[in-house]
This record gives sequence, C-alpha cells and structure tokens, in this order.
Amino acid sequence: MARGVSMNDPGARKRGALPRDRANGDSTTSNSVAELIMASQRKNIEGIMRASQAALDGAVAVWRRQLDFAESSVRRHSSLLVDLDQKRGSPGDQLSVCVEFLKKDFEENLLNARALLELSTKASNVPMQIINERLDESFSEALQQREATSA
Repeated sequence: MARGVSMNDPGARKRGALPRDRANGDSTTSNSVAELIMASQRKNIEGIMRASQAALDGAVAVWRRQLDFAESSVRRHSSLLVDLDQKRGSPGDQLSVCVEFLKKDFEENLLNARALLELSTKASNVPMQIINERLDESFSEALQQREATSA
C-alpha cells in the first residue's frame, strides 16, 4: 500500500494508490459483480416495460369496451324513439313500450357492467402477474448466485 494512503480513502483507488488485488478491489470480481447487477437491472427494466405495456393494453381494452357499450346504448335509445314515433299509440301503450325498454336496457347495462368489471380486473391483474414473475426470477437468480459463490 502506498505510504500515507488509507484503505478508507474513497479516492485512493481512483488515483491508483491501492493495489487491485486487495479484498473488494479485484477488478475481475468487481467486473463480474457489476455485470450481474447490470443484467439483473436490465431484466427488471424489461419486466417493468412488459408490465407497463400490459397495463396500457388493458386500459385500451377497457376503454374500447366502454365505447362499444355507449354506442350500443345510443342505438337502443334511438330505436326506442323511432318505435315510439312510428306506433303513435295511446299514451298507455307508449308508456308500456318505454317500461319494457327500460327493463331490458337496465338488464343490458348490468351485463355490460359485469363484463367491464371482469375486463378491468383482468387488465389490472396481468401487469401485477408480470411483476411478481420478475420478482420470483430475481430471487431465484440471487439464490443461484449465492450458491455459486458458496461452492
């Protein structure tokens, strides 16, 4: 070790004052550890990107489904208005047509709400599943690395 240089001096290694073969200063060990860390971080980022894409895809699917439901509702209501205009029956007849329509419309909306809830649940579960898989992989990699260094 160079004279007057402390192992605790953070700049000593940069200045070349500490030998490379000292504990925690071996360049091959440092490089392999850095490569492992970088590979793990790369996989983490890829996992986050996949989870983000899945979340975006899920949000788009939910939005499209909502749009489909809205368009369907507009068509049903337009059809009701045309039916009421064409039939021109008594107010009681028109009221019974409206009541029947509203009953069917309510049932349709309940089915749509259930389908939307299922789609939303799936859309939120997929990204979480991707993240959980990456965590499991990360733990497995860490255990394998630990076993490899212990042996």
